[in-house]
Amino acid sequence: DELLAGRCKAIGVSNFSADHLTKLLAWPELRFKPALIQIELHPYLQQRDLINICKEHDIVIQAYASLGGQDSSAKDWTKLKQPALLEHPLITKLANKYSVDSAAILLAWALQHDIAIIPKSRSPSRIHANAQQLDSFQLSPDELSSIDDLNLDGMTGRLCWRRDELRNLDFD
Repeated sequence: DELLAGRCKAIGVSNFSADHLTKLLAWPELRFKPALIQIELHPYLQQRDLINICKEHDIVIQAYASLGGQDSSAKDWTKLKQPALLEHPLITKLANKYSVDSAAILLAWALQHDIAIIPKSRSPSRIHANAQQLDSFQLSPDELSSIDDLNLDGMTGRLCWRRDELRNLDFD
């Protein structure tokens, strides 16, 4: 109703799984498909099935926790048997190659996959530095592919919200 009345320009969803989004799009009473989905997305958690559904339906993908879910505790990384993404050897190697921060590599990876990003920072200077660094390089197709290979297939749940009881909620 708000969309029809012109009080909002678009409707989006957040933290939907591929199953949730598929059910929503097939819902007979759906009046407007979401214009955007906001999800945790980074090289460890690529959610490829969900991304494919979004691209198929022209739904913009906006990633939060693009730097690897820093809000998760160190024990989460230990359980996953992985270093924090900002410290992953491949990411730091590319950062050194391009003389940028590891964060810039992770943000460039998302942007070059046509993913909108909302990186978190308390520092305006950090936000500015990230933007400047992103203008200074572009990852090669082989580098993008190498980062793609960091995906932890079969990982369920979100790193930022691993204890979220709603993550597997079925809505019929």
